[in-house]
Order: sequence, then C-alpha cells, then structure tokens
Amino acid sequence: MVQMTERPYEVCFSRNPVVYRFQTDTALTTPGLRIDVRMFHRKFGTFGFVQIFETSLVPDSAGRASIDLKKILDSLIDYKLPTINTSVIETAFEHAGQVYVDFREVTTATPSPAWTSDISEAVICIKGGIPYQHWQGPKYFLNFPGILTWQKTGRMIGPREQSWLTYLHLELNNQTNMSAKVNIYYTDGTSSINAVTMPIAGSVPKYGIYHIPTGAQLGLKDIDDTKVIHYYTVRVVADTLNVTTEFKYVVDYRNTYSVTTLHWFNSLGGFDSLRLRGELNKKTVYERQFAEKMIGADYYSTTELATMQENIKTQEQETYSGSVGLVDDPDVYDHLRDLMVSTRVYQLKFKRWRPVLITNTNVDLGNEGDPVKDFPVDFTPGYVNESYSPDIYFGELPSCPLVTGLANDAGVVTWTGSPGHVQYVLERWDLLQATVQEVVYTSSPTHTFTSFGMLGYVRVKAICGFSETPFTEFVYLSVG
Repeated sequence: MVQMTERPYEVCFSRNPVVYRFQTDTALTTPGLRIDVRMFHRKFGTFGFVQIFETSLVPDSAGRASIDLKKILDSLIDYKLPTINTSVIETAFEHAGQVYVDFREVTTATPSPAWTSDISEAVICIKGGIPYQHWQGPKYFLNFPGILTWQKTGRMIGPREQSWLTYLHLELNNQTNMSAKVNIYYTDGTSSINAVTMPIAGSVPKYGIYHIPTGAQLGLKDIDDTKVIHYYTVRVVADTLNVTTEFKYVVDYRNTYSVTTLHWFNSLGGFDSLRLRGELNKKTVYERQFAEKMIGADYYSTTELATMQENIKTQEQETYSGSVGLVDDPDVYDHLRDLMVSTRVYQLKFKRWRPVLITNTNVDLGNEGDPVKDFPVDFTPGYVNESYSPDIYFGELPSCPLVTGLANDAGVVTWTGSPGHVQYVLERWDLLQATVQEVVYTSSPTHTFTSFGMLGYVRVKAICGFSETPFTEFVYLSVG
C-alpha cells in the first residue's frame, strides 16, 4: 500500500518547494505499479475546490515518489492592487490559495482503486518566495513578524507618498475586533497616540492577507495642521493587544523635483513603495515599420506625389532614469534589491496604476565601507504607444453601478439594476456553496427557476459596455 510520508507545512510560498512524497511497500515487480496523484485548488476565502490535474508517478528503487507543485501553484495565484486614495483596510485574499492532493496506488490487478484524500490537511500557499540559498522550510513562518515586507522599520516616506503594509494573519481563526492603529509624533516633542484607527471588517480568518494604508492617503497632516509630523508608527491590534510590532515611518521633507513613486509586489507577496528623488531623465525610443508600395503609371499627373514607401507603424517607448538619492544605511540600501527582481511594478499616475518595467541590467552596490551610496533606478512603462497626447488627466474612470436588492421568492429571483447595465450573469450554487450548478445570462433584472424542489444559492453581477461589477452576496434559493 502507498502512504504519504511528507506534505508541505501548513502555510508556504508559491516559489519555494511545495513537495508531496509517497512511499509504497508493494513489490516493485508488481505489474502496472504506479502512484496516481491529483491536485485540487481554490482561491483563499472562496468555496469549492477545483481539480487542476491528475498524473501518475513511478516509484523509484526504494518505493518512493514525489511531486513539487510550486510552478503550478504560482500560476494559479495572483496579486491584488489596493484601491488608490483609500484609507480603509482591504482584503488581499487573491495573494493566497489553498491546495490538497488525492492519491492512490494502481496496479494491473487493481486499475481503479479508491482515492485517499488529504483534504483535511489542505495547505495555504502565498504568492512569493524566499531566495534559494536562504529557504529553510517553514522557518520564516515560525518566526513571522506579521508584515510581508523586507523594508526596515524607520524607513523614510514622502509627505505625498501613498503607501501600504501587507499584513498576514497567523493568529486565531475568525478573530474579531482587529484594527490597525497609528501613533503620530511631532517635531515639538508632542504626540497623538491612536490618532487613527482603521478597523479590519468582519472576523479575520487565519492566513487572511490585508492591505493596510499607511501613507498620504491617511491625511495625517490634517489631524493637527498647526504641527509638523516628525514620524509616525503603524501597528495591528486585536482589541488592545498588539499583534505586530510598530512599523515606523519618518517623514522626508527634502525637496523632490518630480514626484515619482514606484510601487511593487515584493518577494513575500506584500506591496511596497519607493519615492524617487531628483530629476528624472526621460528619453523616447521609436520603432518604425516601412513597406514598399506599388504606384500607378499616372502618378506624375496628380498634385499629391505618390509615396514609394509607407510608414505603416510607429511605436513610442518612453524610458526614465532616476535615483532614490543617497542612502547611509547599508540594510536599507540592500533591501532595494527587492524592487530590482520584482516582475510587478507600478507607478501611480492620474489615479491609475500604470505598469512599469525595471530596466537596470546592473547596479553598482559600492564598497561596504562607503558612508553613503546612491541607488539608480531605470524604468520604462509596461506598454508602447502608437498615438500621442500630452501627459494630462482626462477625468475619472467610468464605473459600472453595483447590483442591489437581490431577492428570491419561490424561485423568482429579482434585483435592482441600472440604466448602464447591458447584461446580468447569475450563478446558481449548491447548498454547500461549493460547486456552480448553472450559469444564466439575461438582460432583464429578474429570472425564474422552474425546477420543483430546487435548493441552493444564487448570486448575480452586472456587465456594462466597458466593465463589470463584482458578484453580489449569495441569496438562498428555494423552488416549490
């Protein structure tokens, strides 16, 4: 028989080994001997696991077999950008997924045995990873500091810099009365303790991930505009008990010639920010495609001279070179390497997250004895343009109004729509809210389910011509 001899720790990173190992005591000469494994996954905070794949493993000479799921898991988990200008803590459950495997031993004599499920030991996997040379299994989480960042407490922050801390909850499951609190310390030596309290809505699940706003979006300078803030601290509390240590921000009032802040998802799955100082050096690179054209014999008789070559495509790629300024803390300097290896970098511009590609091919880290060092940052937008406009703000983005008032009356499901809605999508789920049973598309704000005795749950979302809304909360469905 086959047994599972190793599974990942209860919480892991998607870019580190996520290994399951198996051992069989069946004779290796048994005809058709193999170990079947199938993987199930769901996004954190959602209902219903989905089977991702099934494969067969051949035991080695010692009867052992293993599989590493990290590449698959990393492709299934994504990031969630926080809302711009918000002062409210938001969930970032998209940063994590839950996984388990089923396994069985197959032989020619027993081609379809029952599966053994490991669902009771489902593992949480977070988007991110520790470098190869430092990974020590669950060691990071056994000493977890509470915040998903490598940046040091005491970091400098611009007065107009929006920033966030990403909190991973490893305390009690469904903990209530949790919040983030801000203490402000002024240049005159006074302070305002618990000047801002940001509650975490609802009960907090174990392994829940949250974006905590910590920058200019909090409006700290307006709490007492007669004073100048020296620094402030942010911490997470449950009731009055500190869950994390205080993270300190020192306000940097030095002049910034061009306000440019880069935000990135760090290697731990958190969301960091960095203000560039000094003037940005901007260049543009143009790529052109030309094609030869056939011209008519009478081209000489018209006032428009026919072209023998046509410019069929021109693309403009902007490039920028900047710097974080002189840094005197070797650790702070070293932690900026996290930005260099991030594949998800953004610039906040005109109330939108613009994707950015870091283009540095090398950075001179200097000598260990250097008292101060400069850290250059070269980047380009994550898009190219075939059209031009000045760098101006065209106004607010269009929005798709939310669906409200979802209700069920003996199978007649109704809701309140909006003139901007083009179509509605209904999902009918089973009683466990684990599996979608039916998907309905309709243009009217009502739908009737007719199957007698049908039970379950329904939710709905709206589609506009340019975007769509999130799904509503579930409503109980009963027919007949």
